[in-house]
Amino acid sequence: MKRLIFLAPLMAIGCGGLVPIAPPPIMTDDQCRAEATSSRDVRLVSREANSDNYANMRQVQSDRNTALREVYETCMRAHGRPFGGGVEPVLRTN
Repeated sequence: MKRLIFLAPLMAIGCGGLVPIAPPPIMTDDQCRAEATSSRDVRLVSREANSDNYANMRQVQSDRNTALREVYETCMRAHGRPFGGGVEPVLRTN
């Protein structure tokens, strides 16, 4: 029992390294969705994926969702179309 008490903090430290995944954007406009999914920024982020590394896959997915959101919102602004507002997503700091 005493060993379990000492191992609990070590196990908790090991699980703390995963970053939360930014939610994917809700893209209702067909033209801007096509532009966002085929953008250079999104492709560059997707190239960094390493399927053997779970933490990397989570980070790349989060970065890809953020890039999709930015490109989609830029397209919507450029075409003068309204898009969903709300609170800006929290960005992690290192």
